[in-house]
Amino acid sequence: MNYLAFDIVGDLAFGRPFGMIKAAKDFAAVPKDQKAAMDSYGTVNGNSSIEIEEIPAVKTLDGRGEFSTSMGVLPPWWRPLIRHLPWYSEGQIL
Repeated sequence: MNYLAFDIVGDLAFGRPFGMIKAAKDFAAVPKDQKAAMDSYGTVNGNSSIEIEEIPAVKTLDGRGEFSTSMGVLPPWWRPLIRHLPWYSEGQIL
């Protein structure tokens, strides 16, 4: 169901699905150099030489949800201190 949800959101928000159903995996293509990718926007052919890496989209969103939920229940003055703990330092619970 996650593949379908991502493809529907991609189609509605960006004009084309992410292709997760077709690929049968939940990886999202992300440019390694965001500045180069942004600089290529608006050009006739884009920049096909931009290096792309694939990240697990569902796992990333699930991890962020857990991180946000666990940080949200803490008193605000604890949050800067808690971020130094190993499982919070990357912005997600491992």
